[in-house]
Amino acid sequence: MIHPMHAGRYSLTLSTKREIDLAILHQEPSYLYWLVGNPTRSINRDLVQSHLRMAQEHHCRPSLPLKPALLEPTFKPISSRFRGGCVEEDTMNPYELLPPILSVAVFDSSSVGAVEACSSALVLWYQHEWGLPTLPVQDALEELDWEVYAYDWTW
Repeated sequence: MIHPMHAGRYSLTLSTKREIDLAILHQEPSYLYWLVGNPTRSINRDLVQSHLRMAQEHHCRPSLPLKPALLEPTFKPISSRFRGGCVEEDTMNPYELLPPILSVAVFDSSSVGAVEACSSALVLWYQHEWGLPTLPVQDALEELDWEVYAYDWTW
């Protein structure tokens, strides 16, 4: 197996046999603007929606109207010991953490026998390390439904 980072570029082959190349990668802390308190499930859902809007506003243009794809994050429960034990547990809205790194990427793909010359997709995910997609993210990316999220374009 060839590592996705070869020949100076990062590429993956989707389960549909389409090859995609990483064109843009933006990363920042998941809780960059979080000031105080412990995140709950509902707060994290709102934060993920805010990140999706930010990704679309930052990476979309009239000539490239991308709809962001979200690779669903895995949340980590926050123990009462971590919270200091002074907060009563809310089973309907538990305290939990997103992985610490928000990643927003644009992937490009050349045509696979279709009329369109190229296509691009905007993808958002969370991971535990800075840098290129981790192995669990790569696995999720390989299952991305390119036809749903990609926008076709030509030079």
